[in-house]
Amino acid sequence: MNFDLDKDNSLIDISVLPNDIFTPRYSNGLSYLIKLLQQKLKEELALKENNEIQHKYISNEFIDKHPSFKSLIKWYQQNDSDDNNKSNRFLTMFIDNLVFNLAPSSNHYRYSESIKKFAICVYVLGGKQRYEFVRLNMSGSIPVLPTVLDLINKSDMTLTEAEFRFNSLQQFQSGFGFCSEGTTGVIPKVEYDSSTNSFIGFTTPTIDGISLMKHYDADTFDDFKTIYNTNETAPLLNIHMFQSISTEDDPTNFPKPILLSAYGVDNKFTALDILRLWIYFFERCLDKDVRIIGFSTGADNKYVSAMHLANPVHIVTKWRNRLLSPTTDLYIGNVKISMPHIEQLINNNSYTKLDHGLKKSDINPKDRQNYNSCIKLISDGVINLLNDKNDLSFPIHHKRKHESSLPSSHQLDDIDTLDIQKLISNAYDQALRLVKHSKILDKLNEHKINCLNDLKNNTSEEFGLDEENDDNDVAVNYAPNQLIDEIPFDPQNDGVSGDDGKKFNGGEEYRILPFINNIDRIGKMIDANDNILYCMCMEKLDGEAKQRFTTSDSSSKTFERLKERKQKPDETVTSYYDAIIKLFYKYDASMSQRMIISWLENGIKNSLKIQIKRQMKSLSESARTTQTFFKIAKDEQKLQDENVPELQATAPYVPYFANAISTTTYASSTLRTPIYINVQVNNKQHQAIVDTGSAVTIINQQFSKKDLSHGLRLQEEITQIS
Repeated sequence: MNFDLDKDNSLIDISVLPNDIFTPRYSNGLSYLIKLLQQKLKEELALKENNEIQHKYISNEFIDKHPSFKSLIKWYQQNDSDDNNKSNRFLTMFIDNLVFNLAPSSNHYRYSESIKKFAICVYVLGGKQRYEFVRLNMSGSIPVLPTVLDLINKSDMTLTEAEFRFNSLQQFQSGFGFCSEGTTGVIPKVEYDSSTNSFIGFTTPTIDGISLMKHYDADTFDDFKTIYNTNETAPLLNIHMFQSISTEDDPTNFPKPILLSAYGVDNKFTALDILRLWIYFFERCLDKDVRIIGFSTGADNKYVSAMHLANPVHIVTKWRNRLLSPTTDLYIGNVKISMPHIEQLINNNSYTKLDHGLKKSDINPKDRQNYNSCIKLISDGVINLLNDKNDLSFPIHHKRKHESSLPSSHQLDDIDTLDIQKLISNAYDQALRLVKHSKILDKLNEHKINCLNDLKNNTSEEFGLDEENDDNDVAVNYAPNQLIDEIPFDPQNDGVSGDDGKKFNGGEEYRILPFINNIDRIGKMIDANDNILYCMCMEKLDGEAKQRFTTSDSSSKTFERLKERKQKPDETVTSYYDAIIKLFYKYDASMSQRMIISWLENGIKNSLKIQIKRQMKSLSESARTTQTFFKIAKDEQKLQDENVPELQATAPYVPYFANAISTTTYASSTLRTPIYINVQVNNKQHQAIVDTGSAVTIINQQFSKKDLSHGLRLQEEITQIS
């Protein structure tokens, strides 16, 4: 209570009797009351002053009573530094906002802009139930739900189904980014969108892969009923995200991804639809001055098919060219891929081409389309040699990681009787699966070795094994007299079940001659022909041996095709030249120009062969290239294709070959032409051309189509006979 003494003294003047007689008793009591009030006022002022002092200084007892307050003070002291202040900026604002809202009532809660954005994120990511759970248990931390919904409606974050928000890309200044696309399963549900006056939740229709917005709008209930009965609800939700690439080195200032679009799908779209949609994204982003440098998707086969835009051969050659480029580097993660170790492997005299199969042309970056060199660089022989070096590392596929941990099956000291029996049993099972679908089964039944016991006895007699030795017995679960064709076929175990130890991989512990002898013995037992033996050898080849055989076999087939390749009568020079060059690059890309030219000359048509050889011999050694051959051959072909008057036959002409029995005709015209004759040699009729020595060949077009395959060779033979 506050008292004013001047006003209090006026009470004495008022408190008098009507006759202006103030009794002493009232006067003493009132004076005593005033003194008490004045004393009480002094005590309250002193107490108030003490409380203010206590508010300014927190006592140790108070801090000990509230240990969490003590920790909070220490955290604020540590947060005063610049580094911690940046990292804990939001946490500081969250605690300040929460503490400020503890004292006032709930009607006077206030929130900063950062807390409002945080509340929107909690609602979007967690949903309505989780948001309310956090708000009720942390009073004053986040605003009520109507406030959050109002903030969302007022912001530019409202997303309409199947709407592509390309205008949001303008906030990024870098101009580069990645697009990602993913599909997730959702609970099918149809809802009404009041903002667009349409229904959402149905499968969104697409045109050329682009989804249509506001497609399911209905003005009446009958319209909605028709839409609901004729369209299925979407079981999947497809979303498109965009991630901008930062041009700054600050990792804390990384741009956030944005949601471009979301709509319901039914997984009936095709790879072509995906490709068209990506092209649409790329073009629209370019309109906003944003360059998409890649798309990221899941492992769905439709997305993978859409990514196969380039030939796999070209993709591998691009990797190889990047690897061999002197100006660019190829990385996998942070690990750099380089080529010096390959060059050292080729230049190392300790290894030969049989060990790694490489040559210097395989790492020649000028040869851009040498796909065979890519296969050689990743062959098992190269990788096995490089694995011995400690400074190199190779990624191992997860399906092959267990192979290195398996014990070696070639350690004979650790093999006991049970292991041998198991190997024989597995071999027998595999043999059954091999002969189940072949004609070998008839041979086995014919020789009465169609059950295991008979097969064992036959094998013992063939190889001279001791039948009385118990170690030769094989414990299997088949009946003694059970026929092979009566044994059930197991489709799950139809392949080679982990029997890699019996295969020939060309290692040091293997020898070629015993391997061939074993195959030959088995072939004799079953009376197999060469084709079956070849298939058996191919089945047993593995690893480096199989790689070498495949490479050698492919080269042999290419060489055979090269020997048989001749220019056809109606084939152009360009087609023949391209075919020979491609075969040479496939067989050996390092083949010399001289060898290729010799092969081209031998295979070209006889009507062009002499003239081309004559012109090629007149050139210097350095000028004799495949390009020069191609130019000369085209010129000669062009001369032959010109319209030349046909040759007219004349009277018979007696040849000058004395010892040759022949019927000769001489054809002449106004033009100077070669002389051709019909000659019988070794009881066979042939055509021969007598060289006139002319530098320019003039041959009738009809005459050039005749078969002159033996004429050039017979000229020398006839001369010798004469």
